[in-house]
Amino acid sequence: MRFNRLFYRQIEFWLGVMLVLAGLVFLLIGQALTISWWLTIVEILIGVALIVDCLIDSWR
Repeated sequence: MRFNRLFYRQIEFWLGVMLVLAGLVFLLIGQALTISWWLTIVEILIGVALIVDCLIDSWR
């Protein structure tokens, strides 16, 4: 496992960034502890997982 220096070239990285940013915007304007609030939290977590996945290079 090592750092991927070309992470910014992957579409999954930019999709993760967009999910996190959109989730943060919806988190700020929504009401806490509703169904949409929980879905926004899940959206942010998926975005963070995509970003971390792109930052870590596989053993291929």
